[in-house]
This record gives sequence, C-alpha cells and structure tokens, in this order.
Amino acid sequence: MLHTVANMKLGRALTLGLLIALGCAGCAPIGRLPATDSPTLTASPDASSTATPVPSNTLAPSLTETQTITPTSSLTFTPSETSTITLTPSRTPIPSPTSTPIVPRVSITTGPVSCRYGPGAGYEYKYGLLEDNWEDVIGRVQILSRQTNGTWAPTTWLLLQSMNLNPYSKCWVNASFTQVIRGDLNTVPDYFSKPKAFEIYGASHLYPQPADVSARRDGNTVTVFWQPVYMTQDDYVGYMIEAFVCYHGKYWFLPYGYSDSFEQNENESILDVSIPDEPGCSQPSHGQLFLAEKHGYTVGVIIPWPAFPTPTAESAVPSPTP
Repeated sequence: MLHTVANMKLGRALTLGLLIALGCAGCAPIGRLPATDSPTLTASPDASSTATPVPSNTLAPSLTETQTITPTSSLTFTPSETSTITLTPSRTPIPSPTSTPIVPRVSITTGPVSCRYGPGAGYEYKYGLLEDNWEDVIGRVQILSRQTNGTWAPTTWLLLQSMNLNPYSKCWVNASFTQVIRGDLNTVPDYFSKPKAFEIYGASHLYPQPADVSARRDGNTVTVFWQPVYMTQDDYVGYMIEAFVCYHGKYWFLPYGYSDSFEQNENESILDVSIPDEPGCSQPSHGQLFLAEKHGYTVGVIIPWPAFPTPTAESAVPSPTP
C-alpha cells in the first residue's frame, strides 16, 4: 500500500513538472532582450493603414452623385407642357381680316344719275349722284325690266349708301352706271325679296288706294286694270306695280312704274299696264298695285292674278291621225 501511495506522489510530481516546462517554453530567458520578431507585431498599424482607404470608398460620395440626378431634373419637362398650352395663339386667326368681308365700293361713271327709292326706273326719284362719286354697296337685286325698245331683260340694281354711313343716303342705282373699285358685288346679299314699296319708301295718307283693280290673261301676257285716283298736279307721280312673274323658265321680281301725264290721269276712266308672265315656274305669280305721290306710296292693293288655263280633256288628248 505504501508503494502505491509513493507511486501516486511520483506521478503528480512528474505531471506538475511537465506543466511548468510547457509554460516556460514560450517565456524569454531572464536577462535577455525580447526577440526582434516583435516589430512584426507593429505591422498591425500598417494593416490598419491599409484599411484606411475604406473611407475613400464610402457611399457618401456616391450618394452625392445620385443627388446630382435629383428628381428636380424631371421638372424640366414642365416647359414642354407649357408649350402645349400655347394653343391659344392659334385662335388668333379667328378675327382675321378674311373672316370679315370687305364692303364693296363703286364709282359713278356718269352723272348726274337718279338714285331712287327702289330698284327700278319706276320708283320715285330720291336724289342725284354726280360722276366720280364713291358709294358703298350694301344690297343688290336683279329685276326684270322693260327696255326702251319694248322688250324685257334682266337688269341689276345696287343699293348704295354714302361712306359716312348716313342712313338717309340709301338709294338704288342701275348697276350699268357704276364701276367697282373695291370688293366683290357677289358678296352682297339680295336685299329685295318681297313687295316693299309701302313699308320702305314712305306712306301716303293724302289719297286713297286705286280702286276696281282687275287683271286679264292673254296667253303669256297679263294686263292689269284700275281706275285712276285724282291727285293734285303738284303731288302727282303715278302708280307702281310690284310683281313676281315667270319669264323664260325663271322666277323674277318685276317692278313697273306707270307715269303718264297729269291730264291723262285726270281725264281717262281706266288705266292699264301689260306685263309678261309665262308658264314653267314652281312658284305662283302675284303682284300689288300702289299709288305713288311725292310724299310716298299708299298701301298696296293685291292684284287678282289670273292663272294659266287648265287644259281640257279634248286638248290634252292628241287627235288620232287619219
């Protein structure tokens, strides 16, 4: 047993000695300087210095670059939007001069020329226009008028107004006595489309309307009859017929003035006027008769216009050939 205990003490001593030997293996001997390998340990600052470039590669500079591409640059497209809003200048051509037609202007080629209350030589005289007068044209109409040789032909009359826009200056002139110096007469509207003698040219309340007005058809001619109305010689002008008739297949306005001598109006029992009227138009012919004196016209009397005779059955069926 004593032998066993001795062996155990010897083993512990050997173990303790071995541990001391191993622990002293890494220690420097007493009295000697440390080994020069310690400077290699100072390489740790070098290692840290190599790590210093890391701040140079930081994300902060890269972020500053992204800040240069800021979203405000996307706002630069707003001028393009404003350019699309610049459509309003495209509306400026609306009041362009072409949208407002130029009022035609004519010059009187001969003079003095009678400027009348209506479009036709039968209307009352208003005043005269001298040669080279300039007048604006505000209306026009093409009428069927009787020529000096007794035939009928279209004639254009112009409604003129002085350039100072005086409303009293309005009157009608035969276009053959004018010359266009500005504008286009085709742009002027047809101003005269229905009987207007009483409404436009002044009303007469001094004398009665013509009486016993009648009409008779002889083929393509209609003759209008009426009893004369007594007027003083100073007031006497005559009579005016405003008719719408068919002539050569076209519907025409036909104003016709009757103005014989004062003695004839005073002494004759019946007066008459013959005007043409042919078949071939879709609109019915009609007319009115006015008394004309120097103060104006009476209210018109409707003419009982005779229609074309209806063909009979015998005349409509052609007779058989022998």
